Amino acid sequence: MKMRASSSVVIFYDPEFFSEHNFWGNSFNVEEICGSCQILDFQALQGADMTTVNTLILPYGQWFPLGIYEKLKFLLGNGGDIIVLGGAPFEKPCIFESGKWKIDDPLQIGLWKEFFHSEWRNSLGLSFHNVVRKSQWHYDGFNLNVNEKFQKAFSGSKISWTCEAYLGKLFPLEVGRAADVMSTTPEESTAPSITDFVTIVEPLHSRDIKGRVLCAGIEAGKDWTVNDHRLFLESMLDSLEMDNFSRSSLGLRLSKTTIHQGGELCLELWNRKDNLQKTANLEIVNARGNIMAAFSAATGGERKLPVAGLESGAFTLLIKNGHDETIKYPFSILEADTGKLPDFKVSKRNGYSVIEKDGRAIPAEMYSFDPVDRHLDRVAADFASHGIKIINFLHPLMLSWKGENEYDWSSLDHMIGRILRRAPDALIFPRILLQTPPWWDEANPDEVKVYRSGRNYLENKKLATVGFHYGTQLPVYSKFNNGGLSPRIKQASYYSEKWRNDIAEGMKALAKHVKKQIWRNNFIGVFFGAGTCGEWGNFSEKASQDWEDMSNPALTAFRKWLMNKYPEPSERVKAWEHLKDFAQDDVKLPESKYLIETDFVHGLFSEPDKIFEDAKNIAPAEIENALPPTFARRHVSHCGFLKDPQQSADSIEYFSWNRESFPELLKEISREIRAAFSNKIIVGTFYGYLMQEYFIDLDDAAASLGFPFALSSPDSPDLYVAPHYYSYRELVSGDANVKTPTGSIRLSDKIYMDENDQRTILAERKNYLYYGGTPNDTMKEAVETCKRNFVARLSKNVGMWWYDLFGHGWYDHPQIMKAIEKTFDIFNHLINTPNPASFMDSDNRLNVIYGTDGYKYHCACSKFSQLNTHEHIQKHFNRNGSRWEAFLKEDMTKAPKAKAWLFLNTFNISGKECDWIHNNLKRDGNLLIWLYAPGIYRDGKMDLEYSSNLAGIKLDWDLDSYLSDIELENMRHPALESLMDDKITGFVTDLEHLPQNSNINRISPEIYVNNLDAVSLGRNPKNKRTTFAVRDFGDWKSAYVAAPIVPHKVMRSLLQWGGMTPHLDTPDAFYSDGDIIGISSGKEGKKILSFPSEFTVENLWNEEMLRSNNKKLSLNLGEGETFIGRVFKQ
Repeated sequence: MKMRASSSVVIFYDPEFFSEHNFWGNSFNVEEICGSCQILDFQALQGADMTTVNTLILPYGQWFPLGIYEKLKFLLGNGGDIIVLGGAPFEKPCIFESGKWKIDDPLQIGLWKEFFHSEWRNSLGLSFHNVVRKSQWHYDGFNLNVNEKFQKAFSGSKISWTCEAYLGKLFPLEVGRAADVMSTTPEESTAPSITDFVTIVEPLHSRDIKGRVLCAGIEAGKDWTVNDHRLFLESMLDSLEMDNFSRSSLGLRLSKTTIHQGGELCLELWNRKDNLQKTANLEIVNARGNIMAAFSAATGGERKLPVAGLESGAFTLLIKNGHDETIKYPFSILEADTGKLPDFKVSKRNGYSVIEKDGRAIPAEMYSFDPVDRHLDRVAADFASHGIKIINFLHPLMLSWKGENEYDWSSLDHMIGRILRRAPDALIFPRILLQTPPWWDEANPDEVKVYRSGRNYLENKKLATVGFHYGTQLPVYSKFNNGGLSPRIKQASYYSEKWRNDIAEGMKALAKHVKKQIWRNNFIGVFFGAGTCGEWGNFSEKASQDWEDMSNPALTAFRKWLMNKYPEPSERVKAWEHLKDFAQDDVKLPESKYLIETDFVHGLFSEPDKIFEDAKNIAPAEIENALPPTFARRHVSHCGFLKDPQQSADSIEYFSWNRESFPELLKEISREIRAAFSNKIIVGTFYGYLMQEYFIDLDDAAASLGFPFALSSPDSPDLYVAPHYYSYRELVSGDANVKTPTGSIRLSDKIYMDENDQRTILAERKNYLYYGGTPNDTMKEAVETCKRNFVARLSKNVGMWWYDLFGHGWYDHPQIMKAIEKTFDIFNHLINTPNPASFMDSDNRLNVIYGTDGYKYHCACSKFSQLNTHEHIQKHFNRNGSRWEAFLKEDMTKAPKAKAWLFLNTFNISGKECDWIHNNLKRDGNLLIWLYAPGIYRDGKMDLEYSSNLAGIKLDWDLDSYLSDIELENMRHPALESLMDDKITGFVTDLEHLPQNSNINRISPEIYVNNLDAVSLGRNPKNKRTTFAVRDFGDWKSAYVAAPIVPHKVMRSLLQWGGMTPHLDTPDAFYSDGDIIGISSGKEGKKILSFPSEFTVENLWNEEMLRSNNKKLSLNLGEGETFIGRVFKQ
């Protein structure tokens, strides 16, 4: 090697150590690359004398042997250097166990650990800002140029290098010097905010670290030759040599990086080269770059900084290191602590969701991320500076839960401290997952979930070694879902009193800790979760079939519920009299792609009689021996996908228990969290994953169906979050609807936020295209998508949870951040400026009634449910030009007045609810639209006559037939005349992931109209039975559709027949609550807005005022453009 004795350069190379991550690959002879340098394997390196080493080269990127960590620290403490080739230094500590290397994972977090800061790297004063390998922003061709300062180090080599991928950039964590060796341009980086991928970092925060780390945050080009690798390595060493002249002679450390206003801040300054005293000139600048103080300080002691007169805010201490380089040391000053903790709560202002701090309303917008270095150090502060002050990040309780009643919150403190030193006005709302640490599982074997097999653990037969196994059919389980690295994973039973009590103790410990911290006034509450991804999903052994919990705590809870349901135990025995009355054809084995591909786990297809035999295995009727029904029992039905209450009493009963019991868990945890804190805080969780129920083949969503119980209780969480639909997210052709009945949220004292995990063009490209991106998208589409999603939420009184999943930097671009800041300004304007002349009270609206209690009667063996909610809402609801909102059936009586009501999935309607509908809705000229089998279940009984009476249209059914679509007729009828003979289809559609000949690709039984008094508007094209009919009763109108979907053009025409006036004349996505309006333009052209009276629209994006003419307003929008306005009556 040039520039230094090769004997002082040691290279760690071990053929057994993760060879697939070797920077040089496996096709080259390492000796040819490394020349005469010492090449040591793990054993040799453990025994090496590090006092003779100047430079250690680690060519495995993130992966490093944990056993040499102390030697790394010694080398840096001795002034030596480390070169890391291939990515994030010291990310994955590895141990040699049972004859092989593996990632050390004592908490069984698995590859989720990639989405946290690295304590190993951070403790050395280093921070790594990762980037995606390919983004829609840039994905073709990766090239690095040597910066001018280091070009001499590359003499005899190249100054422009191609590489396979950029991985990220190394920074000083707290304070230090950085020298960028190789860079690209913002246009050619996958993350335009990061352009330097080969960097030398010299941490200056500690007397114990005197060395440097050079990180090549790239993946070598596949076309690199052995000579390229050799030259590159030589150039890295020579770059370090050249950088010696710039090494800092000063070390410095602040006593704190965050203080209160009026607090004291001290600086320790020392000479890193000798003991001679030196004097340095320093400045303190604020966030705008204004100099607030200038002074000098001598080495060898500690002095107070002149901060007493500074207001709260973010500041930077600047110091020259003697080479005309400025060292930056960020710190912050929090608002003065009055001694009284602030109170936080959720509420609504002017019809919009807010979070209050001591009565001051803050728009319900927050930034949520997985806490990687880049976001802790910069992106969170960027959001705060653009108005989004509420910061939510992941922190599993197990990181701090060290033993029985033993906690160490230093990891949480570390994360919060990093955020606040650049964003002192941030409001902290940590996402605390309640999974138990492995030591707890082993100490409490009777408190963990038990599977149908009798095992109390999930067995990972194939261990993951690379990659994040996201979206796989059968994940390799970790504590949080997938990406597992351990052979077995256990989970606490949700019904374990021990677990619940321990969680309560943990929350008390957290509250006690928070109260003592400098940031206690910034702490607004706790967002909790558990289960898969923290979203309460069920773990399962057999492809999500055996989600039920067979542990003693769960069985005890179930049996206790049964005792309350059946005061006389013989009642249950009587209710179960007909469970055995089924034939083999009544047991529905769903022929889904998922179940077929996972047959090797469950054997249902390879053993055709297995599911029938299993269905005959009925659990005891005696309550003291009660057990959950099996997958087979839950798939018994002689009425297609509609269960017979007598034939399926066991599965209906079990679903009812799940639906009712899960909200009680949320209430209990919420009560304990609130009780732990002395001030009022906000409690949130993931819940409300509704209006998406697939029930195609699996039925593991019963817990979500309890949302009405949670929403109506003061003990339940204050704030709920769920992602919007994952399918059909495209800007031009798609939509962005939330999954929860937002009308009911509006009526409650809770608030709901959308987990906006819509990828932008800065996301990993493959992931971006999978989740709604298109190949030609640019920054324009990224901005317009943010605008669309924002107005879609706001129009439904839903807050924005800007989520950066995986910490990839989805929003890290000035144009996107400027757009997000504008959304905050609009939101803030709306909550502080009432609209005295809105159309909010207008009855020119469609109320959609949605039921959760009917799903207990669904056999998961049909595509109906997904078409009825997911497909229907995403593809049609916003394209009929009218205002609509969904309400839980329980809130039907409180919903605002509307000209039209759509009963979406209300299969179960009680006698009392029927009476209310008859007395209150069948009047005033209202239009009532009924889908498929409204009210077929009443008070536990099943009868199609119930549906006929509700709809006012006689219905019949054929258990052996099914509906594939509806063929329209009578196009001159007023209910269809606006279609102008456009014979629309799409009442039933195919799903891409279902085989065409699958038994679940059918909707059976076929229900049809058998009534001469109704007007037929559509028929089953196969048998010509009427499946779409209307009837005008004079004081109300009824429309019955025997399908899961009403296509938006048909809906538009029906609503006009019902007396409604569409607000938008085109099938673009339209959003409105009567105050704000939004249009997401699918095609370029003119869009005409209409309201019942003359109106003015304020363009909220540019503040332009637009006036209607003859109750109409014309807007010209480009393709993909989003319009956001506020409407006023003139």
